[in-house]
Amino acid sequence: MASVVRDPGGRKRILFVEGDSRKAIRLGRMEVRHAESIRVKIESLLSAKLSGQPLEKQTAEWLAEIGDALHARLARAGLAKPRTDGTPGEWLEEFMASRGGLKPECLRKLKQTEVKLLGFFGKGKALGEITADDAAR
Repeated sequence: MASVVRDPGGRKRILFVEGDSRKAIRLGRMEVRHAESIRVKIESLLSAKLSGQPLEKQTAEWLAEIGDALHARLARAGLAKPRTDGTPGEWLEEFMASRGGLKPECLRKLKQTEVKLLGFFGKGKALGEITADDAAR
């Protein structure tokens, strides 16, 4: 499914085929064994995507732990959802839109919570800047 290609200068990339297109993820300089371990995870991501099955636990944990640069490359290749560093306002707007069909009282309480959260954090602060201590307050 996927293969590690050794480029000049010690750089590595992983080639794989998805549908009718051949895609590459450039990894940069690294040891072959590290590139091989990433190749295995990419094969797992590709397999889950093609079969419509959820990710294996180990692969999902790996995906959550990898750096932003590699994650962005996987997202560009269509193997992962992009990480968003939106704002509380954007996140709450998306959350409220996903909560259709609620009873009026539940919707009123959610909107009340939304107003309080936006009042505390502000609409423009990046989600990545909110710490656990901020949330506890």
